[in-house]
Amino acid sequence: SIDLRDFDGGYGQELIFKITGNSFLYNMVRVIVAQLIKAGKKKLKPDDIKKILESKQRKNARETAPAHGLYLLDIEY
Repeated sequence: SIDLRDFDGGYGQELIFKITGNSFLYNMVRVIVAQLIKAGKKKLKPDDIKKILESKQRKNARETAPAHGLYLLDIEY
């Protein structure tokens, strides 16, 4: 699941993505965030994101968000 929040933490406007899952591939969260940012900038349509996910092809989501600002908050077993 993905939870997106708009936050003003004193350093300007920030977007907070909370992504939850039972397993992740290498750079998967960064790729998801990059695609959601593109959609927010109207460079992708919401249906495009659905098509990318359904294709299960990494080549359809080329961009990767920068690693800075990403935090692992919790691991549950």
